[in-house]
Amino acid sequence: MTVENRLLDKADWYFEKTVNNYLHSYQLQEEALTQNDVREIYRWAANHIGFFLTWLIQQDAKETLSPDEETACQSVKDEQTLGVDYLLDWCDGKLETMDIKEEFQAFVNDYYEHQYMDDYSEFVINDLDDLPLEFLGSWEDYHLFAPIIDDAYADYLAGIRFH
Repeated sequence: MTVENRLLDKADWYFEKTVNNYLHSYQLQEEALTQNDVREIYRWAANHIGFFLTWLIQQDAKETLSPDEETACQSVKDEQTLGVDYLLDWCDGKLETMDIKEEFQAFVNDYYEHQYMDDYSEFVINDLDDLPLEFLGSWEDYHLFAPIIDDAYADYLAGIRFH
């Protein structure tokens, strides 16, 4: 089943709120932000997308367009590169259905749109004792969270829908 390309999520949508969180966390003024600060803010803003993209890459569900991108995906699989950095460097901070292999698109459209942010937010608040858009997840955090996506995918394959 082919699903038309849709923009599912984008780091830019969370940037302004994340700037405020970052400034507050580090007691900075906006005019004092460096390029490194802006990159880190984008990493915070896109962390939730990066976790999901990491899961997709781990499942071989990510479409790649070039050998260089294949190498970058392998770096995520090998846990040398965080998914959020892959997202920012290779996907322009966006998660779109065209980036996902066809057999995973229906699951992604259903789960990501209707349940993923609830699952992610609950995990960050309850398991990490943090707040979304206020931290950068680690590989350890991802490994704690990935089973939640695994369970959602298993439920989807069993016929459960999230809307």
